[in-house]
Amino acid sequence: MSTLEERIEKAKEKYQKSVKNVERLQKKYDNLDFDKVTAMWPEDRKSRAFEVEQESLLNDIKSATNKMNDNKNIYLNWMAKKAVDDKKNLVPVVPVIEGFLDDWVNKTRIYYNKNRNSYIDFINRTKDDIAKLYKDNNIEIHKIIRSREEEKKIEIMLKEAELDYKTINLHVSMLFSKFVVANSGKSDWDDIVERELINERKYKRDMFYARVMNLAGNIIDATDLKIGKNGEINGIVVGDKNKVKVETISAGGYNIQCYHFRVLVKLI
Repeated sequence: MSTLEERIEKAKEKYQKSVKNVERLQKKYDNLDFDKVTAMWPEDRKSRAFEVEQESLLNDIKSATNKMNDNKNIYLNWMAKKAVDDKKNLVPVVPVIEGFLDDWVNKTRIYYNKNRNSYIDFINRTKDDIAKLYKDNNIEIHKIIRSREEEKKIEIMLKEAELDYKTINLHVSMLFSKFVVANSGKSDWDDIVERELINERKYKRDMFYARVMNLAGNIIDATDLKIGKNGEINGIVVGDKNKVKVETISAGGYNIQCYHFRVLVKLI
């Protein structure tokens, strides 16, 4: 195994470990038990103790998520470098492929911005719904110290209204991109999105050419490649080793699913 491959493998392992760490912390947060967390605290301090534990875990999740994203970028960068090294600068610039990737960037940018707006709207509506629920039940929302009976009443109230932490987190995980959730509140959102798109485009470009050239060899003629009305790129590529058929299968780009594609390359 070469030094570059070793670095890729280490980066991959590090990224996978960081993903598992985020999942572990999120599961721990989701399964926080009020009685267990506050068992050693006096009654008048239980609520605050539980809130502190929640805040601590949320900070841990945020830190672990940032670390996971950093590790992902490192892994993708090493993969892209390997793809470039493997091709040894023999990759031509095929205009139709470059246009296809630019289209992916534009669609993904639109998706991220729409998903972010939806996420912010969801959070604001959820906060308003919770505030109204407290008001309708004559419960002070910002009260610091509560009795165990009142805590239980609030817990049941939120659960029945599907406004408890677990239900909200479930909705967030189902409706919104992890990238959006992790970065939506940052002031440099636009810059973060552009950096993500640049890195992902580079990675997808390297992988696209690599898949074609692994079977076709050096590209001699790609003039048959065309982008159809559905935005997918298909056609024949002639290489110095083989002639191959290229197909892409795309999905998403609307609602909750980010636009993505798979590249299929077959010998003909």
